[in-house]
Formats: sequence, C-alpha cells, structure tokens
Amino acid sequence: MRIERISTAPVFLAMHREWNSVLEQSAADTIFLTWEWMASWWAAYGERKELLILVARDLSGTCLGIAPLCVESGTTSRTVKFLGDGTFDSDYLDFIVVRGHEREVVTAFLDHLKTLSQEWDILQISEIPECSPSLEPLLSLKRHSGWFLNSEQVACGIRKLPDAWDAFLATLRPRFRTTVRACLRNVEQWDGSFEVLSYEEQIPSWLHDLFALHSGRWAFRQQSGVFKNNEKREFYHKLTQALFRCGWLYMTRLRVNGVVLASQFGFVHRGVYFLLQEGFDVQCNHVSPGICLRAATIRSLIERRIHTYDFLGGIGRHKTDWGAQEKTSWRLTLAPKSVSGYVRVELPIVVQHTKDKVKHALPSRLLGWWKSRNAHKTSGSSDDAGELVGSVDSPKKIWKKVLASSLYNSGLLRILQRVSRGYELTHFNSPRRPSLARSHGPKFAILCYHRVGTEGVPLYSQLEPEVFEAQMRFLRSRYRIVSLDTVHKELLNPDKTEPAVAITFDDGYRDVYTHAFPVLQRYGIPATIFVTGGAIESGEVSWYDKVFLALDLAVPEKLDLMLDKPRRFFLANHRVRLQAAEEIIGWLRTVPDEQRKEFCRDLERLVKLGHDRIANRMLTWDQIRTMHAAGIGFGAHTLSHPALSRLSPSALDEELHGSKAILERHLGVPVSHFAYPFGKPADYKTTEQAVARCGYRTASTTIWGVNTPGVNPYELYRVSLGEERHLATFAFKMMTLFLSASSRKGQFAPGSVISGAAYSSG
Repeated sequence: MRIERISTAPVFLAMHREWNSVLEQSAADTIFLTWEWMASWWAAYGERKELLILVARDLSGTCLGIAPLCVESGTTSRTVKFLGDGTFDSDYLDFIVVRGHEREVVTAFLDHLKTLSQEWDILQISEIPECSPSLEPLLSLKRHSGWFLNSEQVACGIRKLPDAWDAFLATLRPRFRTTVRACLRNVEQWDGSFEVLSYEEQIPSWLHDLFALHSGRWAFRQQSGVFKNNEKREFYHKLTQALFRCGWLYMTRLRVNGVVLASQFGFVHRGVYFLLQEGFDVQCNHVSPGICLRAATIRSLIERRIHTYDFLGGIGRHKTDWGAQEKTSWRLTLAPKSVSGYVRVELPIVVQHTKDKVKHALPSRLLGWWKSRNAHKTSGSSDDAGELVGSVDSPKKIWKKVLASSLYNSGLLRILQRVSRGYELTHFNSPRRPSLARSHGPKFAILCYHRVGTEGVPLYSQLEPEVFEAQMRFLRSRYRIVSLDTVHKELLNPDKTEPAVAITFDDGYRDVYTHAFPVLQRYGIPATIFVTGGAIESGEVSWYDKVFLALDLAVPEKLDLMLDKPRRFFLANHRVRLQAAEEIIGWLRTVPDEQRKEFCRDLERLVKLGHDRIANRMLTWDQIRTMHAAGIGFGAHTLSHPALSRLSPSALDEELHGSKAILERHLGVPVSHFAYPFGKPADYKTTEQAVARCGYRTASTTIWGVNTPGVNPYELYRVSLGEERHLATFAFKMMTLFLSASSRKGQFAPGSVISGAAYSSG
C-alpha cells in the first residue's frame, strides 16, 4: 500500500468522481464527507489553511481510502484536522475507507502522519461516529506507546420517523402533542404557508431570510450569532447551490401574510434528513414559529418516506420533546509521544483532573459563593423592560446638557447664534471635515408642535404650559418670528437676510386654545394650526390617538395582535405601552388605507374606548374662529390623517379637497397651507403634484432642516424641538439648526431627536 499526499486545491478539486465513488463503498457514507460538501467548505474557509489530504492506494493503483485533512496554524500550535472541522458546520466526519480495509488504511494514515510530525503538533479527530469502523484502531492507540490520546464523547440527537403523521404524533408526550397540533391549526387559520425551496434562483433570498432570522434570534440575547462571519455566509451560499444541484437540499420555511416567520436549513441524503441551521422571528415567540415549521417539515418528510430525522450535534429539551434519542460521536486529540505532545495532550488532562479533585474537596458553601460572585460580575441588574435599573439620561445626553448650559449661561450661545445668522457649517453630516462658510439668503425654521398640556391625548406629547411659554419667550427675544404666509413670501422674494422662525401646530388639539393661544397672544407670536378636518367635525380624536389610547387602556399585560405577522405586545408599564403603540402605528402607515381602517375597527372592538377618552379633545369651530380673528392662521391636515402615499387617487383627492373646503367654509377665507400627515417621504411621496393642483401654496413635512430660497414649497422642512424641556438645550438645538443650513432631505442634524417619545404624528 502506498500513501499519496495532496496539498494543492486543483488536484483535490479534480478528485470529484473518485472521491464520491470511494465514499459510497465506505461505512462512513454521509453527506458531510461528500466531495460537494468538502469542496464548498474549502472554498469558503481554506484561505488560511493548508491541504493535507492523504490517499491510500493498493499496488494496482486502486483507491482504498482518503484522509480528508488540512493543517490549521494557530498562535501556539499547528493542528491537523478533518476538512469541515472547527466551523460548527460539519458532523460525522471520518476517514473515508472502503469497507473491510479500515484498520490497515487508518493505521497507514497514522504512520504516514508520524513521518510528517515536523509539520504539525496535534492531530484532532472530531465528530467521528461511535459506529465508525475507524474508531477502534484510533482508540487502541491509548494502549500503545507511540501516541498520547485524549478522548471525549459528544451527544447527538436522532429519531426514526414512522410511516404516517398520526403515528408520529402518537409518539409525543400528550402536552407537547397538543402544542404541535395547536401550532399547525394556527398556521391554517392565518392562511400561512409551508414552503420548500424549489428553484435555484430562490437560493439568495431564502438564505437572506435564514441569516436575518437566525441573527435576530441571537441579537435578542445580545449575542452576534454565527452568521456575522462572511466566511460562514459564503460557505452556505456555495453549499446550498451544490446540494441543490445534487437533489439533496431540503430547505423549508413558514410564511404568514407574506412574512417569513421561520426557516430551516436541512438536506436529505440516503433517506436521512439532517437539520443544520434554523431561525425564527423572536417577535413571534408566542406562536412558536419554530415548532410550527419543524412540525410541518417532519410531516412533509414522512409523506416523502424519509425514515430518519437527524438533529445533529447536541441534545436537549428542544430535541427530546420531538422524540430524539441520544447517539454518540467522539472527539479525539492525538500527538506523538514527546515533550511537546505531553504538553499539548496529556498535561491538560492532568490539570483538569487536579481541578476536579480540588473542587470536590472544597466546601459547597464556598463554591456557591464563588459562582454567585462570578454571575454577578458578568450580568447587569435589569428591570422588566430589559434596561439597566436606575438608568436615566445617557452620559452623552448629560454632556450635551452640560455643554448647552455652559454656553447658555456664559453668553457664548448668543455669540454662536449671531454667527449662525450669516454663516453655516458645510458638510455638517458628512465624513468630510466641516468648515464655516458664508450663507446666502435668509433661513427659515418651521417648528412643529402638537399640544401644550399634560393631560389627555396625544399621549406621546406632554409639554407643560410653563415650558412652552419659556420657549416662546426665548424665541421672541432671540429670533424674528413670522407667519407661514411670510415664510412663503420671503422664500419667493428674499429681500431680508435675518433668519426667522415660524410656529406651527398639527392636528388641532383643544389645549392649543386653552394653553398655547394665551401665550402666543401675550408675546405677539403668529402661528399656524394644521387641523384634521374630520376630527374637528366629529369632536373625536383621530385613529392614531385611538391606537395610543387602546394600548394604554388594555387591561391584560400582554396583547396579541395580527400585524404583518402575529405579534405579542407586553404592556408592563406606560412607557412600553407607548412603544407598542408607536410600532403598531408605524406599521399601519405602510399598509393600504382600507387595511388600516379594518385593523383599527378590530382593535376598538377588542379594547373598548370610553367616550370621555376620545371626545371633547379637539378644537371646536367656535374656538378656531376666535383664534383666527386674533391673527392665528389655519391650514389643512387632511380629513382623517392617513398616510397619503397609501391612498387611491380618488381617496387622495377627497382628503385634500375635503379638508381645504371644510376649513374655507367655516373661516370664510382661502386656505393656502397644508401639512402632510406624519410627514416623512414614505408617507407623502408622489402626492406633491396633487397637493399643488388643489390650490395649496405650501406643504410642510417633518424632515429636519431649515428652508432657504429655492426649496420646494411643497416639501418645506419642519422640525420638532418642542418636547425638549431643558431651555438651554432647546436654545442650543435652535442654534445648531440654523448653523447647519446645508441639511438636506434624509439627513438629520444633531438634536433632531425629540427628548422623550420619538413618535410624531405630523
């Protein structure tokens, strides 16, 4: 028998046919040892490794065995491993030897490796099955003097599949069987779909979903997961294509409402299904998407007459619940007997044995104290919401307050404000170094408020009247305050260079009349109120406020809703209830308007809203006329506050014309200004021309920035700073707003995030 050494990739890759032929004749015939698997693995992971494939041939040249090995160099040692080992992708690795020749071929491989001992330090044989004929000659090395050997057993999970699904269910424990049936029933009720990858062109998108679901699951545990590694992703792409072309791939997923909730990466080889990776949406844990998909996958495998389901490495409740039985693989570490071999193989065994003896001798109370001490060091105390207890402002936010206060109290802020009148920072949000340049033309900041008050709706805004008055007093003393009409006029005919501020309110809440209007009169400040016409007519708050109220009033501490996918919202406190409402409204902004209306009707049936909660919260027409007579301007904000981009042409026309007409009828004057509901590009894009056709002269967004001549009058920038309760920080943000006049759509200057609730209805 002679041993050939293969150390170059082209020779290895040319062995395709011979490799698989020998594998089919061996007792180690498993998918993890196929040429397709090994070649894909080497293409992804082989860059920093050296091939050391050994081929055993008889005197006629017939191949009797292959040792699929490589050398991996670390900082302290060079390790010979099976191809596929070390990346947690491959199981059941082994020497590939024609049946009946295992002892002689494996022994020849080991003898040859000994002759190459100057090129490596440790031989690591991982994941070799307990049934492998190659195992006995390896374990027998412990009885001989030529090798140091350390062995470790590793549990795997596997189960036989019966001929029928009902027979399979009968093998499960009663409680778990009920869970499985309920999961499958839920999927049917949601019109969910079980899918098997069928076309090669589907591979990229299916893998993208698997990576996202798997990574999201680990991110939920504040860990990165295996797919952060580009090599891992490359391996899966290459492997998936290779397995698909061989007809071995069996990748499945579960979809509800077009959203993938769970994905399994598996393959079928020789009548056995192997599950390598899986991922599921952690936001849908309450409906057990992983169980749903595994049940559907097993049912489909039984229909295909697959006889075994292999869970691969590890054993645990998530496998034994399905009837998995334990089987064993081995990990062996070998080195020729020498000082180096003793240090690397035998010494760690001695050290661990000593540790175990010391641990056994120590008092249990001392051990318990040590464990609790280490646990305390590695974990942070957290509340039910997952945040550190006692966390208030972040260090970054505290420093911003300190900086703002220092500038404000020292008078430096006033100097910077004067600078911002005639200069601006170029490349404000760019990686390039910012520089100060003279600004050209006037700058107009439009501030967006919603309410002034701390009771009732909207729940996301709680601006105290005294804070609002302090802001207005500051603005009156430091800036030129103008109406929206003046902004439009001066943008078209810029004859002044002094910056100006315009005050606006959205929606038309009643406390604008009771709390804001007196302050505006006191300081002689003009303002524009964009009213939602339908809410004023009905006297009830708009749909998004009802969502906030429903989440705030829901009695249980958890609420199950069907959004784009089944969701469970935990409602432990007021803050998380608001966050849940923000998320629901964020989703409703992306769906067709009829779907939004249907969801809101279902939610109101689920959570009853008292009349006193939703009525008498909006301005009345008498209050609107009183403010208008005193110089307050009014603009339209649609009839029902939809996301305009989700409307049909007829519905869009009704919202734009109807809201304008109703205001003009009650006020008796033309209405020239409009504000987009929610105000982000995704909410209004493609509707600007329709707004112009309706006769409006301007339309305001909620995009951060100041307005300068040349700005699109139907995409005016508007900022929400009103929720900033710290006056010095409010003043600092106003200064940075004018200083960053080059801000453009989609760029958010520092200070654009509202303190408190990040949601803005627009």
